[in-house]
Amino acid sequence: MATIFLRGIGQKEVSNHDAKIIKQQWENGTLKHDEIISFGNFACKAGSITGITLEPETKDDNHNEEVEQDYYRNRNRILTSSLDERASKVEFYKLFIKIMDDRDTTDDEIEQVKKIQRDFFEKNPYRTICDPQLYKQFTNKQKAMIGKAMHIIERVVQTDITYQKYKLCTPKV
Repeated sequence: MATIFLRGIGQKEVSNHDAKIIKQQWENGTLKHDEIISFGNFACKAGSITGITLEPETKDDNHNEEVEQDYYRNRNRILTSSLDERASKVEFYKLFIKIMDDRDTTDDEIEQVKKIQRDFFEKNPYRTICDPQLYKQFTNKQKAMIGKAMHIIERVVQTDITYQKYKLCTPKV
């Protein structure tokens, strides 16, 4: 836990992650004096901060940061590849079919999926995986998006949509 020292209040312990973000903004001067900052179940004005002490980073913290950076590098690599390259990546589709129908894909399906994915990525340049709703036509199940197995796919899609929304990585134009 990190400590934030506050004028007239004393000190509050907050997560190291939150404190790091607040400290960076505080030191860069991007926080306005009367701006309200909230962390955990506590809120205060930025002007009442007198100091921030971070907990020393552990090996696990560095490992998590490396994993995150690897993710961003991989995402950028995908987004900067051509539309045809992105459309030809059918591993996500194969996972979808394996989860939903417990079968392998056919060559005809793969060619159709590549066309679908190319159109999708053309319309959604910040996405790295295709919307699984577009794959439902290839499954034998009527309600393909229902089931415990879909939790994995839904998590992946939600993460991709979040990164698209905030444009955290840049596609090749």
